[in-house]
Amino acid sequence: MQPISTISLKKRSIWVISGSMDWCFSLAKSWFPPSEDICWSHQQKNPFLLLGSECTVLVFNTFFNFNIDLLGLLSGTVVGGGYLVLLTPPLSMWPYYPDQDTARLLDQFPLPYPSRFIKRLIIILLKNKSIQWVNPESLTNISPPKLQRRSQDDTQQFKDDRHIDPMTANQCHIVEAIHALFWSKKPNKLILTALRGRGKTAALGFAAANILKCSHQKPIQIIITAPYQKALNTFYITLFHCLKQARIDYSYHKQKSILVIQEHQIIFLPPDQVLKSTADLLFVDEAAAIPIPVLNQMSQQFMCAVFSSTLDGYEGTGKGFDLKFKAQGLQAGWQHCTLYEPMRWARDDPVEQLIYRILGTQWPSLLCKKIKTKSFQVKRISQYELLKNNVLLDQMFALLALAHYQTKPSYLRQLMDANNMIIHVIQSYDEQIIGVCVSVIEEPIAIINQADVLLGKRRLKNHLLSQLLGTQCHVPEALNARALRVQRIVIHPSYQRQKLGSMFIQQVMQAGYDAHVDYIGTSFGVHADLMLFWKEQYFSLVGIGIKQDTSTGCHSAIFLKSTSKIGEHIFCKASTFFYQQIAYAFIDYLNTLDLQLSQMICCCISPSEPKRLTDIEIDLISCYTNGYRFFEYVHSVLSKFFWNQVSYIMNHHILSNIEKNIILLKIVQHKSWSCCVHILALSGKKEAKYLLRASFKKLMHQ
Repeated sequence: MQPISTISLKKRSIWVISGSMDWCFSLAKSWFPPSEDICWSHQQKNPFLLLGSECTVLVFNTFFNFNIDLLGLLSGTVVGGGYLVLLTPPLSMWPYYPDQDTARLLDQFPLPYPSRFIKRLIIILLKNKSIQWVNPESLTNISPPKLQRRSQDDTQQFKDDRHIDPMTANQCHIVEAIHALFWSKKPNKLILTALRGRGKTAALGFAAANILKCSHQKPIQIIITAPYQKALNTFYITLFHCLKQARIDYSYHKQKSILVIQEHQIIFLPPDQVLKSTADLLFVDEAAAIPIPVLNQMSQQFMCAVFSSTLDGYEGTGKGFDLKFKAQGLQAGWQHCTLYEPMRWARDDPVEQLIYRILGTQWPSLLCKKIKTKSFQVKRISQYELLKNNVLLDQMFALLALAHYQTKPSYLRQLMDANNMIIHVIQSYDEQIIGVCVSVIEEPIAIINQADVLLGKRRLKNHLLSQLLGTQCHVPEALNARALRVQRIVIHPSYQRQKLGSMFIQQVMQAGYDAHVDYIGTSFGVHADLMLFWKEQYFSLVGIGIKQDTSTGCHSAIFLKSTSKIGEHIFCKASTFFYQQIAYAFIDYLNTLDLQLSQMICCCISPSEPKRLTDIEIDLISCYTNGYRFFEYVHSVLSKFFWNQVSYIMNHHILSNIEKNIILLKIVQHKSWSCCVHILALSGKKEAKYLLRASFKKLMHQ
């Protein structure tokens, strides 16, 4: 199929119906009665089921439950020539309107002040000249929009004679790349990213058809997966169309989700079932909505795979996919392709531009040139300034989204409206933002909720640290304390490793003292560089989570620093409990942690109550290091010796890196000798045993 250079697409329209809720709903229902082609936001129990689907009209309800992430997700389903319709309270009343979604985000209901986020949204809407406004006063001068309903064929799932657009030049390039990837006979992966409406799922359909048409030697099996099968409608429609054009017979078994094309098969499997299967080619669509540990397993299991997803911050774990999975793939030499041209609507589409502006994803270009450190200044920013200074807000949110996978559009709302936020920025001499630090004050938890929190029956928002300390670190006193949690620290990549993060910590410490908190802390996904940073700021590691985060595949770490006597008591209890548990953690849930991270964790551990070795134990270790005892007889004594001095051993250069690693593998993680040999690339068990013995001999002579 030859590509086309341009596609004639229509722009989408924006209508805002503003008034009382009853009036807005009555008018909207008369103009846009619910149907297969008209989507009403409040009627969607699971919006992710709409991924990959299309509608002519999206009626979005902002009364009581205005979910900005949902707006971003559903707006991408409106086809070219369609309508985005917002139902809003009167603009003068909207910032004061009781909003349940704000309560969900901020744990406050109602807000004690007008919403700054809604004020910003109103300003954006009023400045947009593409919007058709409808209110009780203007209704007599406005005619209802003329809807061009799509045919039933266009809305039916998997209809093989439905009209599809030919490939664009951009899609043709993607198809060629996947074709080359598949027939190269070398293990390789491709990551395909795009904004919404760019035709990435259709491109997978074109690519699958192209591969099947070129295969004449052996049967091919393709597995395609996505969080929901309905998100793949466009893939199947495109594939059916291509097969029909090529006059290739096929049959689709809906119950088994198997498409049979001559001797070839294309099978849909849910993500968890993919890991139990094999195939010649794996397609993963909407990959950003699948946990990264699962994606990692898929990439290891399949020789040839394509991971496709939108990266808009409102979809699933989009930033985790972009910042973690894609970055790792590119480092490993995977290919990366991007689709730019819109397929569902015209270029410069008013709806797309408005949504990006509302969601904070229409970012300015970030700084590139270097500036001397003396030109920087740390400044505390009020939320009122964020409302008044669009440039400041855009630059801040761009940096936050650039560096942290959890920076969804809803975080922009939290940033502007939560009254427990403390925001610092680092500015250059020309007021360009190159660093952002967001901290959150955690108030004591109400006594009535404490029992449920400690029993794990309830989890409160905006109390992350105190709940982790109370449940994970077994320090219930933390629930009665006041804390300052560092939520985000972001430095632009061009200015990292210039001690700018330390400048933030100085200001955060001062803000904590001014707010009379008992301790300052943070929690983040375990990463060697981050752990080293907090260690250098004289914060202490007091806990590591049991479970891995679904978005990053990382365990969470807790770092703490006390600022009062109460805080010191909490810190001592948490530190003691962590030291008592860490040896078991390395045998169990931290057993597969890589050596760099394991070393860094050990560097951050300070034994609170070292267990002194007896003379007999010292003699046993001496006998082992001189070759008079087998390792198996002295393992427990060696373990006790190591954990007594763990921080000293790991923070000083007594041992070489490989000597530290053999101790970590054999003593800490209880790996087999053969596993130690494989990981450290040793010649055999004999060398591994000698290396461990020599390492402890060095330690004994210190």
